[in-house]
Amino acid sequence: MERKPVSKALKTWFGVGDFMYNLCISFKTYYWMYFLTTVVALPLAVTSAANTIINVFDTILAFAWGAIIDSMRPGKWGRYRSMIMITAPLIVLSHAAQWFAPTVYSFSSGALAAAILTIVAFCIYIIFFNLAWTANVALINVCADTEADRAALSGSRNAWIMASSIFIGYIAAFMLGLFSDPVIGYAAAATILGVLTIPGYYVHFRLTDGYEMTRADYDKLPEKEKQTKSDRVTFGQILTIIKSNLQLLWVLLINIGTQLSVFLFAYMAVYLFEMTLEAPEMYAFYLTIINFGGVLGSILSNVLSRKYPIKRLVQAGIVVAIAALVLVWRAALGGNAMLFTVGMIIVQFCVSFTAPGILTFYSNCAVYSEWKTGINSTGTIMGLCGVPIKIALVAVGIIVPGVLGASGYVAGEAITEAISVGLANAFALLPIGLFVFSLLILTFCYRLTREKVDQYSREIASRKSET
Repeated sequence: MERKPVSKALKTWFGVGDFMYNLCISFKTYYWMYFLTTVVALPLAVTSAANTIINVFDTILAFAWGAIIDSMRPGKWGRYRSMIMITAPLIVLSHAAQWFAPTVYSFSSGALAAAILTIVAFCIYIIFFNLAWTANVALINVCADTEADRAALSGSRNAWIMASSIFIGYIAAFMLGLFSDPVIGYAAAATILGVLTIPGYYVHFRLTDGYEMTRADYDKLPEKEKQTKSDRVTFGQILTIIKSNLQLLWVLLINIGTQLSVFLFAYMAVYLFEMTLEAPEMYAFYLTIINFGGVLGSILSNVLSRKYPIKRLVQAGIVVAIAALVLVWRAALGGNAMLFTVGMIIVQFCVSFTAPGILTFYSNCAVYSEWKTGINSTGTIMGLCGVPIKIALVAVGIIVPGVLGASGYVAGEAITEAISVGLANAFALLPIGLFVFSLLILTFCYRLTREKVDQYSREIASRKSET
């Protein structure tokens, strides 16, 4: 099947689906830990244990989602597009269940029962979410041939994601205000936002029509060509692919450092505004304004990636983020909420500026892997970009309750100076160290250049035309 050129419409609108779905993801990112520890008020030890079990389960299986999809034959609408359409409604149901499960603790149920229900519901959600999410990001490689086109799709997607994050603070405040009971209010708000998953993914389904081999295309192939033309991958081949791709290891390490920083910002900001900056009324404004910075960062990344090497752009973004975090740290210690917000606008700009580039690194690794092994493992490798997210979630699920506990936080008791300082230090200094780690790996280890990757793509296309 000859690949269609990437249309202007696809470059512009790819990510609209993520805009809609990301509303519920952002709500969860910003409020989930706060919901458990403060609204439902589960004991910190129970919260930490439940989140650790959930995220370890998620992390272990993170390596499998792309492999599962790649091992399948193309479906009615293609391999990846079919997966999106099948799993979208299942995501909605399991997403609602995971939010309502902890609420049983507020209605005279024990903490252990609430934790078990939460773990079960969350793990079911993880299965459906990851299959759809992996298929969605894999469409970048399915549709694009060059690093510039892959960077354009990644940048567009990230811009739309950040645009949705602009609105989540005020949307959340409005929706939570509709309910007199905050426990039910949080769960209901999350459920309503989760319903947007279905129309969101349907947008991407329509945008990518004609780019992927469907079941009808596959059935028309001669029998001897079906294995190679469908690019179906076995699990044995997947292990070979991962072991032979050292560049993928470096990208995973780079991404672990950046993702853990992102989740620390997201999970801890609400605590800082409540306990360190003592400005909870500014939190919705903070979420809105920093994500404006994120949109601008994604747009600029999209523009500059057409002219400049992705590696250099990511390096520049990380360096500026480190400098801005020093300002954030000083502002937090001084209790200056406005200066803290200004610093975080710069940080969010840099994080969003680098995110499309890091996703493009995975795309480059997929091209490199196919060039080296002759096996198209797009879903497998693009699916691995979820691994750092899972590792970060495991870590942050331990770090946040750990920081609170070490600082002396107890739900319902007065906030001390030790708690305030501990939160400020963790929020800024941990990410600084992680960004330095990522910058060193990127500078001295990652070797795939635009020229090399585009040459690999041309050689792959030439090989396929000869079969």
